[in-house]
Amino acid sequence: MTFLLSIFLSFCAIGFEPKQHIEHFPWKDALTPVKIITFEGEPKRVEKFYEDRKLNLSIRRVEVGDRHFVTHDSLLQKDECPVVPYKQAHSDLENNIGNLKLNAHGDYFLFQPNHRIHKSCLEKWGRVNFVASYQSAVGADMSCLDELGKRPVTIKNHAGVIANNLRALWQKKPVSIQCNEVMNWTGTAGHASTGPEDKMKTLPGISFPYISISSNDPKVKGNPTEDEKRELGFTIFHEGIHNLGYKHGAGVEYTYACESCCKKTTNKKAKVASCNICIGDYASGAGDKKYLADMLAWGASFDVSLRGDLPMKTAVNYMNETNDRKFGMIALARSTSDIFSPVGLELMQEVKVKIPDSDLTPEERSMIKDSDKDRDLFGILVKFRPEAKVIAHSYVNYYMDQNATTAINNIVANKGMLTKFMARPESGNDTYIASAIKDSLKNVLAGIFLKDYPKRSPDSTRASNLLTEMKLW
Repeated sequence: MTFLLSIFLSFCAIGFEPKQHIEHFPWKDALTPVKIITFEGEPKRVEKFYEDRKLNLSIRRVEVGDRHFVTHDSLLQKDECPVVPYKQAHSDLENNIGNLKLNAHGDYFLFQPNHRIHKSCLEKWGRVNFVASYQSAVGADMSCLDELGKRPVTIKNHAGVIANNLRALWQKKPVSIQCNEVMNWTGTAGHASTGPEDKMKTLPGISFPYISISSNDPKVKGNPTEDEKRELGFTIFHEGIHNLGYKHGAGVEYTYACESCCKKTTNKKAKVASCNICIGDYASGAGDKKYLADMLAWGASFDVSLRGDLPMKTAVNYMNETNDRKFGMIALARSTSDIFSPVGLELMQEVKVKIPDSDLTPEERSMIKDSDKDRDLFGILVKFRPEAKVIAHSYVNYYMDQNATTAINNIVANKGMLTKFMARPESGNDTYIASAIKDSLKNVLAGIFLKDYPKRSPDSTRASNLLTEMKLW
């Protein structure tokens, strides 16, 4: 345990480096923390992590001085997404395959640097295919982190820290890679342990550190497509970073960023932004405006490797960390604006009314101007404006005015229209637009539901009831 704590103490979830004390606890229930991080210095900062296994939520409550905020994400740590092809080369592949040896129990292959690969992985993917993808994750992608780690920075280069900590973890304890976990894998390529307290729920005896790959993949046993093989390598690399304690929705988004950067995406703008985030040269981590700007640039690139809700969650977390509602709300509106997402476009219209032009910076005026152009350009979204306006208004109520009661009252007053919209059949591009609107509604209600977690307030109860009644979870 001492070694594991030394790994976790070598970096911090929010990006800067105060000393911290970490405690891990076995899971008991959704209202009892599984991990508590106490940071030294003033103001006092404590982060408490919870797991709601019924709702599949990983919840983080941050207490800073006399205020608090709550963030959340899925317990499963990697969503599936399309992949961008790139050429793989593994000069020592045949030698490594030849060096595979079964252990005494006959269920695992031992593979360097220090991974226990369950036989189900080789059976499902084929020996040559699985090892090639594995080599990409521990070879080419680790080399990418090493190269990023050499770049000069002002504060700290986290890509180098991640690479060094992964190797330190591998040297101390083998990582189990499983492909035989039985669970609902819909929309998920894999998940991984994020701390010493983690154990696989359906496979007794498998504990930290481990990586679990979807047992539904590949679609054809022993004959994966080229895209499936590439995605497997990305998944192993991505989940390996989670083994160091990084979680989605808790600080700088290193896992997706390093994966995107190191998989040699052909999207140049996305590569620059994701590599910047992977390096993580931010003075105040998730509360750094530079980080939010990089995430917005990544989102604006329309890179297929970026999970759609990450820019939005980054903007919300920025407001939580800094209480800068002006830039944060403009960034939130911009992060939820595109041809399939009208809520952000309507949100920007609301924000313009709230903030006098004389208070705007040139950067903020530029973001508003771009949003106005998009709103005029995306005529396809006009039919969805009534629902988008209602949800945008609740975003302003909750995130800008910080009034959860008013935000819920607005949704309740328009519940009939929203419910009718949710039941309305859509086709073609309208299907994606409707889905984005529903996600926006779910996000604001989930934020209110978790606002005082683990405590419950009348607002959180009302939000929970609406989420259930409107079938948003």
